[in-house]
Amino acid sequence: MDKSLCMSNGLVQTSRIHVNICIALWSLTFTFFFTNFLLAQQEFEEPKKLVIVDFGMNLGINTGVFKENISHKTFGLHTGVYFQRNPFDAYTYGGHLFYNQLGSYHVNFIDQAAGGLELREVVSSHVLGLMAAFRLYPDLDIGKMKMYVHLLFGPKILYATQSLFDINREFIDEFDIIHGSVSLSYGGGVGVNYPIMRWLQINARWDFIPGISASYYRKLDEIPVTDFAIDGFEKKNSATDMMNFSLGISFFF
Repeated sequence: MDKSLCMSNGLVQTSRIHVNICIALWSLTFTFFFTNFLLAQQEFEEPKKLVIVDFGMNLGINTGVFKENISHKTFGLHTGVYFQRNPFDAYTYGGHLFYNQLGSYHVNFIDQAAGGLELREVVSSHVLGLMAAFRLYPDLDIGKMKMYVHLLFGPKILYATQSLFDINREFIDEFDIIHGSVSLSYGGGVGVNYPIMRWLQINARWDFIPGISASYYRKLDEIPVTDFAIDGFEKKNSATDMMNFSLGISFFF
């Protein structure tokens, strides 16, 4: 084989190697600077203010005189919306709403005037909290768990309802609010968020919510034989101190 031809082929191969090395170096250089450019752009983007939305369930335990009158555990639901004033603030503010049922009793009877219609009368006692809320996130994270302090102030509305059902159709024929009172309340507690996704987190919290004296319906421990559901209750008046253990989810927008 011609020696000059071999040298020519060697030079071509060497040139190709050099070209490939140059392309690789340019690619790496471009990737490095482009990635840093994107990161820099993200750093200069204005941070967004957080909006937090809560949903969950409550386990209520009354305390003090309120527990003497209603000693059993109560169950209910809660929701809340919280807003961050500035993107870097460690606190949010908003509203917290909770509902617990305090007791319920029903009787069935035949309404002869309505042609022997079978009806059910239900009387229930409830508490509804409409609270202004303040939530502070101190720098007390435990692993992925983010701790917070929760402060509450607002009215607890204690009310009783009376409903009349057609048992066969399960249809509400009548509904009345037969009692209502307001207990100005305050308090707070501690909670924790645990992330499932960036925008979705488990939310667990304990709140202690004392309240000034108000009237409410208490379900009797021993209910006499009666044709009227209201006879299963007595009216009480006391402070409305209670604790709520809450478990739910929080959406971070």
